[in-house]
Amino acid sequence: MNLKKIIKSGLLLACASACTLAFSNTAEEGIRVGVVDFRTCLEKSYVGQEEQLKLEAMRNEMVSTLEGKEKMLSEVMEKLKKRDYLDTISAQAEEELQGQYAHLSEEIQQLQNQAYQALNQAQMKMFQTVSEQVAKSAEYLARENNLDLVMNQESCFYFKRPLEITQLVVQELNRHFQPEIAAHKENETKTELE
Repeated sequence: MNLKKIIKSGLLLACASACTLAFSNTAEEGIRVGVVDFRTCLEKSYVGQEEQLKLEAMRNEMVSTLEGKEKMLSEVMEKLKKRDYLDTISAQAEEELQGQYAHLSEEIQQLQNQAYQALNQAQMKMFQTVSEQVAKSAEYLARENNLDLVMNQESCFYFKRPLEITQLVVQELNRHFQPEIAAHKENETKTELE
Protein backbone atom coordinates (compact mmCIF):
# COMPACT_ATOMS: atom_id res chain seq x y z
CA MET A 1 0.00 0.00 0.00
CA ASN A 2 2.79 2.36 0.75
CA LEU A 3 4.17 1.79 -2.70
CA LYS A 4 0.84 2.84 -4.29
CA LYS A 5 0.77 6.00 -2.16
CA ILE A 6 4.33 6.82 -3.11
CA ILE A 7 3.57 6.29 -6.82
CA LYS A 8 0.38 8.39 -6.59
CA SER A 9 2.24 11.13 -4.73
CA GLY A 10 5.02 11.01 -7.30
CA LEU A 11 2.54 11.23 -10.18
CA LEU A 12 0.69 14.15 -8.53
CA LEU A 13 3.98 15.91 -7.89
CA ALA A 14 5.04 15.36 -11.52
CA CYS A 15 1.68 16.71 -12.81
CA ALA A 16 1.86 19.73 -10.51
CA SER A 17 5.43 20.42 -11.62
CA ALA A 18 4.48 20.14 -15.29
CA CYS A 19 1.48 22.46 -14.84
CA THR A 20 3.55 24.99 -12.90
CA LEU A 21 6.28 24.87 -15.53
CA ALA A 22 3.75 25.32 -18.37
CA PHE A 23 2.04 28.20 -16.55
CA SER A 24 5.30 29.95 -15.72
CA ASN A 25 6.47 29.67 -19.33
CA THR A 26 3.21 31.24 -20.51
CA ALA A 27 3.46 33.93 -17.84
CA GLU A 28 7.07 34.67 -18.78
CA GLU A 29 6.20 34.90 -22.45
CA GLY A 30 3.01 36.74 -21.57
CA ILE A 31 0.25 37.89 -23.79
CA ARG A 32 1.25 41.07 -25.56
CA VAL A 33 -1.63 43.54 -25.41
CA GLY A 34 -2.27 46.94 -26.95
CA VAL A 35 -4.99 49.35 -25.85
CA VAL A 36 -6.65 51.91 -28.14
CA ASP A 37 -8.74 54.93 -27.14
CA PHE A 38 -11.41 54.96 -29.85
CA ARG A 39 -12.59 58.48 -29.01
CA THR A 40 -9.08 59.86 -29.56
CA CYS A 41 -8.91 58.02 -32.90
CA LEU A 42 -12.25 59.58 -33.86
CA GLU A 43 -11.16 63.10 -32.86
CA LYS A 44 -7.52 63.11 -34.01
CA SER A 45 -7.44 60.96 -37.12
CA TYR A 46 -8.15 62.35 -40.55
CA VAL A 47 -10.78 59.71 -41.24
CA GLY A 48 -12.55 60.57 -37.96
CA GLN A 49 -12.38 64.29 -38.67
CA GLU A 50 -13.64 63.73 -42.21
CA GLU A 51 -16.61 61.72 -40.96
CA GLN A 52 -17.38 64.32 -38.30
CA LEU A 53 -17.29 67.07 -40.94
CA LYS A 54 -19.77 65.13 -43.08
CA LEU A 55 -22.08 64.69 -40.08
CA GLU A 56 -21.79 68.37 -39.14
CA ALA A 57 -22.54 69.47 -42.73
CA MET A 58 -25.62 67.25 -42.76
CA ARG A 59 -26.76 68.64 -39.41
CA ASN A 60 -26.23 72.24 -40.57
CA GLU A 61 -28.24 71.62 -43.72
CA MET A 62 -31.11 70.16 -41.72
CA VAL A 63 -30.99 72.99 -39.18
CA SER A 64 -31.07 75.53 -42.00
CA THR A 65 -34.11 73.88 -43.60
CA LEU A 66 -35.93 73.71 -40.26
CA GLU A 67 -35.09 77.33 -39.42
CA GLY A 68 -36.54 78.43 -42.77
CA LYS A 69 -39.79 76.56 -42.12
CA GLU A 70 -39.96 77.85 -38.54
CA LYS A 71 -39.50 81.42 -39.78
CA MET A 72 -42.41 80.94 -42.18
CA LEU A 73 -44.51 79.47 -39.37
CA SER A 74 -43.61 82.38 -37.10
CA GLU A 75 -44.68 84.89 -39.76
CA VAL A 76 -48.04 83.14 -40.20
CA MET A 77 -48.50 82.94 -36.43
CA GLU A 78 -47.81 86.67 -36.07
CA LYS A 79 -50.49 87.42 -38.65
CA LEU A 80 -52.94 85.17 -36.82
CA LYS A 81 -52.21 86.94 -33.52
CA LYS A 82 -52.90 90.42 -34.88
CA ARG A 83 -56.61 91.11 -34.55
CA ASP A 84 -56.25 94.31 -36.61
CA TYR A 85 -54.79 92.32 -39.50
CA LEU A 86 -57.47 89.62 -39.29
CA ASP A 87 -60.20 92.27 -39.40
CA THR A 88 -58.87 93.49 -42.77
CA ILE A 89 -58.97 90.09 -44.51
CA SER A 90 -61.87 87.91 -45.53
CA ALA A 91 -63.03 84.87 -43.58
CA GLN A 92 -61.78 82.65 -46.42
CA ALA A 93 -58.32 84.27 -46.30
CA GLU A 94 -58.23 83.76 -42.52
CA GLU A 95 -59.14 80.09 -42.99
CA GLU A 96 -56.36 79.73 -45.58
CA LEU A 97 -53.93 81.34 -43.14
CA GLN A 98 -54.97 78.89 -40.40
CA GLY A 99 -54.65 76.02 -42.87
CA GLN A 100 -51.18 77.26 -43.81
CA TYR A 101 -50.26 77.39 -40.13
CA ALA A 102 -51.48 73.81 -39.58
CA HIS A 103 -49.70 72.58 -42.71
CA LEU A 104 -46.40 74.25 -41.72
CA SER A 105 -46.66 72.88 -38.17
CA GLU A 106 -47.16 69.36 -39.51
CA GLU A 107 -44.36 69.78 -42.04
CA ILE A 108 -41.95 70.98 -39.32
CA GLN A 109 -42.88 68.00 -37.15
CA GLN A 110 -42.17 65.61 -40.03
CA LEU A 111 -38.89 67.34 -40.87
CA GLN A 112 -37.77 67.14 -37.24
CA ASN A 113 -38.53 63.42 -37.12
CA GLN A 114 -36.74 62.81 -40.41
CA ALA A 115 -33.75 64.89 -39.30
CA TYR A 116 -33.53 62.99 -36.01
CA GLN A 117 -33.58 59.62 -37.79
CA ALA A 118 -31.17 60.70 -40.52
CA LEU A 119 -28.69 62.14 -38.02
CA ASN A 120 -28.84 58.99 -35.88
CA GLN A 121 -28.21 56.83 -38.94
CA ALA A 122 -25.38 59.09 -40.11
CA GLN A 123 -23.79 59.01 -36.67
CA MET A 124 -24.00 55.21 -36.54
CA LYS A 125 -22.46 55.06 -40.03
CA MET A 126 -19.68 57.41 -38.91
CA PHE A 127 -18.85 55.22 -35.90
CA GLN A 128 -18.98 52.10 -38.05
CA THR A 129 -16.70 53.59 -40.71
CA VAL A 130 -14.14 54.82 -38.20
CA SER A 131 -14.38 51.61 -36.18
CA GLU A 132 -13.64 49.51 -39.28
CA GLN A 133 -10.61 51.64 -40.09
CA VAL A 134 -9.37 51.53 -36.48
CA ALA A 135 -9.75 47.73 -36.53
CA LYS A 136 -7.71 47.46 -39.75
CA SER A 137 -5.00 49.75 -38.39
CA ALA A 138 -4.94 47.90 -35.06
CA GLU A 139 -4.64 44.57 -36.86
CA TYR A 140 -1.75 45.88 -38.94
CA LEU A 141 0.00 47.26 -35.84
CA ALA A 142 -0.60 44.01 -33.96
CA ARG A 143 1.15 42.08 -36.72
CA GLU A 144 3.98 44.62 -36.96
CA ASN A 145 4.54 44.79 -33.18
CA ASN A 146 3.82 41.13 -32.43
CA LEU A 147 0.77 41.89 -30.27
CA ASP A 148 -1.60 39.08 -29.34
CA LEU A 149 -4.55 41.31 -28.48
CA VAL A 150 -5.67 44.88 -29.13
CA MET A 151 -8.61 46.16 -27.12
CA ASN A 152 -10.70 49.28 -26.85
CA GLN A 153 -9.85 51.38 -23.80
CA GLU A 154 -13.54 51.52 -22.88
CA SER A 155 -13.42 47.76 -22.28
CA CYS A 156 -10.72 48.14 -19.62
CA PHE A 157 -11.11 49.19 -16.02
CA TYR A 158 -7.37 49.59 -15.75
CA PHE A 159 -4.27 49.14 -17.87
CA LYS A 160 -0.66 50.24 -17.69
CA ARG A 161 0.01 53.25 -19.92
CA PRO A 162 2.83 51.56 -21.87
CA LEU A 163 0.17 49.28 -23.36
CA GLU A 164 -1.59 52.20 -25.06
CA ILE A 165 -1.06 52.29 -28.82
CA THR A 166 -3.62 54.97 -29.67
CA GLN A 167 -1.11 57.38 -31.21
CA LEU A 168 0.29 54.60 -33.39
CA VAL A 169 -3.23 53.78 -34.59
CA VAL A 170 -3.94 57.47 -35.32
CA GLN A 171 -0.69 57.70 -37.29
CA GLU A 172 -1.61 54.58 -39.24
CA LEU A 173 -5.10 55.96 -39.95
CA ASN A 174 -3.64 59.28 -41.08
CA ARG A 175 -1.16 57.56 -43.33
CA HIS A 176 -4.08 56.21 -45.36
CA PHE A 177 -6.54 59.11 -45.22
CA GLN A 178 -4.46 62.27 -45.32
CA PRO A 179 -5.32 63.20 -48.94
CA GLU A 180 -9.07 62.99 -48.27
CA ILE A 181 -9.06 65.47 -45.38
CA ALA A 182 -6.72 67.83 -47.23
CA ALA A 183 -9.07 67.88 -50.24
CA HIS A 184 -12.04 68.53 -47.95
CA LYS A 185 -10.27 71.38 -46.12
CA GLU A 186 -9.26 72.87 -49.48
CA ASN A 187 -12.91 72.84 -50.64
CA GLU A 188 -13.98 74.38 -47.33
CA THR A 189 -11.42 77.18 -47.73
CA LYS A 190 -12.60 77.89 -51.29
CA THR A 191 -16.21 78.07 -50.08
CA GLU A 192 -15.29 80.50 -47.30
CA LEU A 193 -13.40 82.75 -49.72
CA GLU A 194 -16.37 82.98 -52.11
